[in-house]
Amino acid sequence: MKKNKGMIIGFLMPAVIMFLAVFLYPIIRTVLMSFFKIESVTDTADMWQFVGISNYEKLLSTDIFRTAMWNIGRIWLFGGLIVMLLSLLLGVILTSGIKGKKVFRAIIYLPNIVSAVALATMWLQYVYSPKFGLLKSVLEFVGLDKLAKTQWTAPDNVFWALLIAYCFGMVGYHMLIWMSGIERISPDF
Repeated sequence: MKKNKGMIIGFLMPAVIMFLAVFLYPIIRTVLMSFFKIESVTDTADMWQFVGISNYEKLLSTDIFRTAMWNIGRIWLFGGLIVMLLSLLLGVILTSGIKGKKVFRAIIYLPNIVSAVALATMWLQYVYSPKFGLLKSVLEFVGLDKLAKTQWTAPDNVFWALLIAYCFGMVGYHMLIWMSGIERISPDF
């Protein structure tokens, strides 16, 4: 038993050291730095000036921070409802014995495999582009020319653009969770 404990510790120690160095240390340092006035991130600790919670007071008093928090809350609320309902619908459809279930499941889950940076680039340059974007082309094809001319990344429309992108990225993940639960339900029910 002692040999096993030593081996377990030997194998876990590099992972624990890496976790502490790469994840935990920057988090602790950032929280600590938030209580100081710092000119540059690379300044040594002796150059920091303690200001207490005034950085947080200043942050909470800015309009842009409150607007950002309001928008995040709306995206979580509306996006959460849309994602849960749409993923449940897709989960029920795909567990109902439809042909090609694996292909549809893979296509719907695909956005979760792609990097977030690649997804953001795709949405900005290829979907919402006012010149040749996919959304513009589809809306023109359907005959909704006025909607096709909408500038989706303009400040008035950015909430809806982010909501659509958020739902696109999250539906597949939640659909798989619904599917795994639905498949465990006994056919007797």
